[in-house]
Amino acid sequence: MRQRVGYCAAPDAVKLAYAVHGSGPPIVRVATWMTNLEFDWESPVWRHWLADPAAAVS
Repeated sequence: MRQRVGYCAAPDAVKLAYAVHGSGPPIVRVATWMTNLEFDWESPVWRHWLADPAAAVS
């Protein structure tokens, strides 16, 4: 499944990245210092959390 990565800026000018994939209600996952929007899809730790819910509503 492909994701669309976007960027926005907070009021204090901090740049934030977000990813969108699938459809349905949003799920917000709080990032840690070791988070990468692209590499998390390949991680055995995070892949099932990203792929399974998206597949259920797509």
